[in-house]
Amino acid sequence: MLLQVGRTPDEQYLVLDALGCLSPNGRADRMGVIRLLDRVYQAYVSAGNQPHVPIVTPGTDLNDYPPMLSGPPGSGELPHQHLAREQGRALNQAGYLDAVTAHHPEPWVWWPNVVERVIDIHDRYNRVVAAVAPEVPPVEPYDGTSTLRFERNPQPTPRSDPITCLLCGRPVPRVATYCVWCGHWLTAQPGLSAP
Repeated sequence: MLLQVGRTPDEQYLVLDALGCLSPNGRADRMGVIRLLDRVYQAYVSAGNQPHVPIVTPGTDLNDYPPMLSGPPGSGELPHQHLAREQGRALNQAGYLDAVTAHHPEPWVWWPNVVERVIDIHDRYNRVVAAVAPEVPPVEPYDGTSTLRFERNPQPTPRSDPITCLLCGRPVPRVATYCVWCGHWLTAQPGLSAP
């Protein structure tokens, strides 16, 4: 369930770590955990599943999270449930999960005890998601009185659309120096010459 709360592999790691679900090996190898989560995600997308685009959401939405985890009766496993199960299986096989604290058979029982910590992580991580997520300007309703204005020779605005990481293929902000998903340097590292 906690793997479904995190919107990115990095946020998934933060949630698992904060709630004590990682083994000592998992806490010691942060990038190993994140890369494993991302590899499973990439295999999931390569299998034809829809890629997940993280969006900024209020953490308070997580208060009702356990009931949202299941689909309608008779619908079977939802895609995000399948992905989380595959990620959990991979983490367990790699020895990254704590055998005792990572498995909760009744999430609706323990969720009220941990939701505030998860909301705190979620809200802090919103600024990372906001930096990576494509910006969609809000649509203002037409009031019937305004008119369109055209400018001659408008000044181009600086590009703000994301670029794609060459290593993992995910969108990152145009001004980024490294990929927030996989850690790959997008520009020459400080002190090193560009190839």
